[in-house]
Amino acid sequence: MTTRNRYLPVLEQFTQHMDSKLGEPQNVDKEHWNDQSIDWLMLHLRREVQELEDAVYAYRYGGMVFPVMARMEAIDVANLAMMVWDRLNFEARRLKAMKPPAGFEATRLARHTSELCMVITPTERDGRLLGECYLNKAHIGAHKA
Repeated sequence: MTTRNRYLPVLEQFTQHMDSKLGEPQNVDKEHWNDQSIDWLMLHLRREVQELEDAVYAYRYGGMVFPVMARMEAIDVANLAMMVWDRLNFEARRLKAMKPPAGFEATRLARHTSELCMVITPTERDGRLLGECYLNKAHIGAHKA
């Protein structure tokens, strides 16, 4: 059995639960995540991760018989992670379609994970950076490529 065949049944079941949660009445009337900032989504993702940790702890050490709450919180975390992923994809497509103005230079940024990535140094607009992979050298100490 291939690795893909081993995880596909779990993935299908998990995504069905994700879809079901998004379709619940209290979630249907909410604004679409594309109307939320990535920062807002990340804040809520961190809250959901904390709720998941609390639910897992309550299940393992608090005497809960079944892990129902923890499983529900895991679905919430997955849905918010999917929303962040989708927003980042949108930003990546938007930024890829942009042509950098004259004067931009490619730089390398050493990230905390020790990996290197190519970024473009932009100007700021309204005090905010233009995109998640476009970082301003004045704020980070990047090295020229």
